[in-house]
Amino acid sequence: MGYAKLRTVHPLDGDSSVHVNGLGDSTNCRPCTSCAEDEPSTLLRDLPQAYIRFTLKLAAIASFIAVAVAVPTAAEDSYLVSHDQMMHWLATTDAELTFVGEPINPLAGRAAQNTIVTYCSKRTQGVCGGPCTVYNGGATCLSAPNTNCLSATHNVGFCDKGGCSGSCNQLSTCGTRLDNGFCFTPGTKSIIVSTA
Repeated sequence: MGYAKLRTVHPLDGDSSVHVNGLGDSTNCRPCTSCAEDEPSTLLRDLPQAYIRFTLKLAAIASFIAVAVAVPTAAEDSYLVSHDQMMHWLATTDAELTFVGEPINPLAGRAAQNTIVTYCSKRTQGVCGGPCTVYNGGATCLSAPNTNCLSATHNVGFCDKGGCSGSCNQLSTCGTRLDNGFCFTPGTKSIIVSTA
């Protein structure tokens, strides 16, 4: 769909009408020479005010829609990995895995309600690995000495002292993100798992 270019003309002496886009009787008109054809103020002056108000409202609504679409939702929190992503990492990693808590059974009805936390002792560049422990279950305080990185399916806290005490941070405020949803957490001694 093309747009017509507006051409502003001024009446000749003695004619009080203004004709735009060749509408009306243009025999008494001459092209505008006192202003540039594309000058926005000239174009806006010649458009009906209702059209201008409608266009401005439409532009405002479109900008609100664009912002609403661009804002991520809580379900898209990037610090969490999904249950499926965690299962894929566990199935494909070369890390030495030790499992604690409830057995991982993707067919169990409560599987999505549990929190799965994987915490490992080694970090190389953006990769978390080495000896890793995988916890599956509900709210608890995990003893996690020598932890340097971790990942979880729900938000967890990590602390620099045993017994989930000392200085603690949340996975949601991870300062250094690693590959596969892991967070660099040097000095971690314990992990707080809350109810999912």
